[in-house]
Amino acid sequence: MRTTIALVVILLAIVGVVVFVQGDGDNDAQGYTDYEGDFAIKEIDRVHRVVLTHGDKRQFDLRRTSDGWTVNNLYKARMSSVEPLLEVIQRVDIKYIPPQAAMDYIIWDIGANAIKVEIFDRQDDLIKTYYVAGSTADERGTHMIMEGSRQPFVMHLPTMDGSFRARFTLGIDDWRDRHFMPMQPDEITRVVVEYPRQKSQSFILEADKGTYEVTPLYPDLRTYPDRPRSGAADLYLRALTGMACESYETNYAAVDSIRSLQPFSRIAIVCQDSTRNALLHLYPKGPLVHSEFSPAVHRFFVDLIPGDFMVAQHGVIREMLRGYDFFFEGEDQELIF
Repeated sequence: MRTTIALVVILLAIVGVVVFVQGDGDNDAQGYTDYEGDFAIKEIDRVHRVVLTHGDKRQFDLRRTSDGWTVNNLYKARMSSVEPLLEVIQRVDIKYIPPQAAMDYIIWDIGANAIKVEIFDRQDDLIKTYYVAGSTADERGTHMIMEGSRQPFVMHLPTMDGSFRARFTLGIDDWRDRHFMPMQPDEITRVVVEYPRQKSQSFILEADKGTYEVTPLYPDLRTYPDRPRSGAADLYLRALTGMACESYETNYAAVDSIRSLQPFSRIAIVCQDSTRNALLHLYPKGPLVHSEFSPAVHRFFVDLIPGDFMVAQHGVIREMLRGYDFFFEGEDQELIF
């Protein structure tokens, strides 16, 4: 009997330690509203700038503008990356105050892994500065500490069961918007599209104040149809300027090898402002697929000059992969890859 009681006492003691270390900790966190634990900015419209500084000195400066958010004053920001970050800034809450026994590890984690987060208002006045470090062992909380404080916290989002650190660790290519064309349809005055393997589908599109003329790039290979397809040119230009990539391949190792190949298509874009002119080269990525139910090419390498080297999905950019026949009544001829 005494042995059974002793075992029960030991078991209860172990459970108590586990609860303390894992930090159910709601009682510890309740009412903690002073500066050290006041991370959330409930009125998210106050936030107009967020600067994230990594331990390796990489810095990402996100700014709210009248046209959305930008990153590093260079690129339009990707809202599917910005919005999750803003959710953390607005809703982050104390999960528990870590026990003293865990403090050495947490302080080490902050020193080794923390990302500095500076948040500014519309006037560019600093609202808060804090540090986001690593995750707890169970991946259900994130270590954070306010600048100037000696008290770290385990934080969480009430709307999710897991760490939110990944929302702060994105690189520049993940912060950038996937729409990469630097102009609007009404800025374009001329587009020259060449398909080296199907020259008869190559064309020149001239635009002038909402009127369009499409002519073959190689006149000797075509006759001139006399029935233009209404709205086709406008649709094409909107598709061209609305292109989005799957990923930026800034450090793609074989980029020179790809550029040495014959492209599937060359697209030269001339704008009213000549500084915005662009040249696109598209190369099929991977082997061709010969199937009744799928396109021959699922992805393309896209080389934008000046600009980036990227990968784009066929399904996303297919509306700009048009040949000469598209602009005239009758069936489109399938492009040859």
